Amino acid sequence: MEKLKVAVLLCATALSAGCASSLNSFQEQEYAAMEAANVIVKEKDPTTGAVLGILPGGGSFYSRHPGLGIVNLLFWPLSILWDPVSGHDGAKVINYNVTKHKLKKD
Repeated sequence: MEKLKVAVLLCATALSAGCASSLNSFQEQEYAAMEAANVIVKEKDPTTGAVLGILPGGGSFYSRHPGLGIVNLLFWPLSILWDPVSGHDGAKVINYNVTKHKLKKD
């Protein structure tokens, strides 16, 4: 019974590890508008985040989620299923926030 609890906890941790923050639909529209207006600040490259997600924890570390990076490192190669998406989305969130801050300051 104890092994089952540990297995369930590990599965829950693995599934939640891929849940890094991403943009909601309104923010996605804003992001697209900022890209179209050529005002987006590219602090992190989403494609690089996705590519690094193939490495153990790379996408999460790249998108400034070291806790998720460690979990993804422990669950590699299974984390290849979600870490590229986490790296891509995390980079977009960073760019979105930096751009919003820059536009608010100007």
